[in-house]
Parts: sequence; C-alpha cells; structure tokens
Amino acid sequence: MKSAAKIFIIIGICVGFWSIVPLVVGIIALKRLESAKKSSDLVTIGILTLLFCTRIGGILLLCMREDDLLTFEERRAKEKEENKDSNPII
Repeated sequence: MKSAAKIFIIIGICVGFWSIVPLVVGIIALKRLESAKKSSDLVTIGILTLLFCTRIGGILLLCMREDDLLTFEERRAKEKEENKDSNPII
C-alpha cells in the first residue's frame, strides 16, 4: 500500500504542477511517508494530501497500517521473531 500511495501522490504532483500547494504538500507527504514509523504519524499529512494534492493518495495514507510502514529488513526480522516464539524447543 505504501508504493501505491507514493504513485498516486506523484501523479497528484504532476497533475497539479501549475499550483504550488499540491507540489509542496506532495513533497512533504513523500518525505513523511519514508520517515514514518507509526500510522498515527501520517494522519495530518494524509488529510492535507486528501484536500490539496490527490484524494486517492490521501485515503491510502489515512488507511495505512503499521505493518505497511516497515522496510523489508524490519518485516523479515519481525517474521523471524514470531517464528522463533512459535516454535517450541525440545
């Protein structure tokens, strides 16, 4: 979902290039999307993206789960930790 949000935000920036507001909000949203660790970090910028940049990108930002924000390495480490806890040692 993170990739889809990025794509729609970039499309919103390209469509609204003639206005400065979608450009600024889109760039801030892309930076915040990369640095966010919790889904609550994206609520404010999600609403601003929804209003000023692109509706689909804003909705995706607001609906994003915390699992979607993890990088590949973090997701893999989390899966290993879950598997380690679920396998009993005999």
